[in-house]
Amino acid sequence: MMILTKRLSLILASITIVVGGSYYLTGKLIQKSYYEAITKINLQPNIKVNLVEYQRGFINSTAELTLEIGTSNPEDIQVIPLRQAITHGPIIVANTENGPQLKLLAGQIKTSLGEPWQTKLKNYTQNQQPLNITTLINFSNQATTWLRVAGIDQTTPSQFHVAWATINGLIQHDLHFANYKGNLNLPKM
Repeated sequence: MMILTKRLSLILASITIVVGGSYYLTGKLIQKSYYEAITKINLQPNIKVNLVEYQRGFINSTAELTLEIGTSNPEDIQVIPLRQAITHGPIIVANTENGPQLKLLAGQIKTSLGEPWQTKLKNYTQNQQPLNITTLINFSNQATTWLRVAGIDQTTPSQFHVAWATINGLIQHDLHFANYKGNLNLPKM
């Protein structure tokens, strides 16, 4: 009986090491790919991504960045702070357009606006999650991004009325930023 218990303990310890090691290695691979993607984006004209902080965890990592959009005129550049929560596999429960799904060899990035933009958008839309951008990345260098912008119905003090229903979109793309296809549902505005 004692030999069986030792063998079972050894098997469980081996499985734990293999699973733990796979999450650690996957986190390293995703971090490397993440840095490479930023470099590729920064090759595009009129856009620049600055990585402010990347904290790699065992199953989840976080990143804070700024996105600079504009022309070569520094006065026209808009700086948008972003926060990303990164879930790395090899096995994850991904949030997809069809609800949570178990995915093998994948990672997921949830992007939200940084402060003060996130608070302003929450106040404007009266929604706790006004902007959801979720990207599911497969290890085949393919990704799917779901976009959801909360609907609004606002009237300014000068009686200017703006209203739209929830905006949803889906984009399938590669990680080389060469091929995109998808749709964006712009409801009644």
